[in-house]
Amino acid sequence: MSTTTSPKPSAGKAQPMRQQYLDIKARYPDTILFFRLGDF
Repeated sequence: MSTTTSPKPSAGKAQPMRQQYLDIKARYPDTILFFRLGDF
């Protein structure tokens, strides 16, 4: 089984939606996180 890593956040302040994603992903690094943005 191979391992993968998530991309590191870029320098600077993240937008609120991106920051929320990064916070949740940091708490659960080994899970697939589905995140919805916009109208579908």
